[in-house]
Amino acid sequence: MKEQEGYVFVDRFERSKSGVYPQRHKSWEAYIRKQETSGASIAVLENAIEAMKALNEGKSFNKVYEIINNQHHDGFSEAIVMDTLLRYAKRGPKFYQAVFSEEMLSPETMEYVKYQEKQNEKYEKAERRRVQAELRREKISRERITQ
Repeated sequence: MKEQEGYVFVDRFERSKSGVYPQRHKSWEAYIRKQETSGASIAVLENAIEAMKALNEGKSFNKVYEIINNQHHDGFSEAIVMDTLLRYAKRGPKFYQAVFSEEMLSPETMEYVKYQEKQNEKYEKAERRRVQAELRREKISRERITQ
């Protein structure tokens, strides 16, 4: 069973990691492992991964919220899915703000949303720099080959 559990973890991590910035992969991995040890949370984790995948594919916020609504959550499990997306998904803070108006959120929650948004902006810039550097290296390699 241990081997199968490891496979399930790897599957969940692999299916979802593209929707999470690399700087958060370790904490995302720990979160998945924690949720897997609490049997009741596995379905909610799978729901969050499904919504995260839709966000990562560029689906509209309305479509992603429709996906969450069709998962038939109670208030508690929906809150866990929304919090998971806010904390880990690349588009999580923007989605969260699209779903909840500022008036609906406590000042502390709004501050946390803004913090996550700033972190994501920082991670996005780092990701763009990494991709640009990789493209430059590939271009240099191609030029060397053709010379």
